[in-house]
Amino acid sequence: MVAQIYVHGNSLQSYLLAVLIPEPLQLSKLATNVLNRKVDETDTAALEAAAKDPKVNAAVLTLITKEAKRNALKGCV
Repeated sequence: MVAQIYVHGNSLQSYLLAVLIPEPLQLSKLATNVLNRKVDETDTAALEAAAKDPKVNAAVLTLITKEAKRNALKGCV
């Protein structure tokens, strides 16, 4: 799902900030399933719209959270 990711931390904050760049093929598959309409991996405008859709964002977050739990990643303590 992730093509690139940038994670920034600030010792004065209790959270991290991440900027995620999705892999187009995986995003198109996920968006097609979530939105119930075809989102082609080569259609940049459709991918950008899908990336801004709250339903697609929630689905991506669910996948990332599931993978983090599967790999026993821990949050900030």
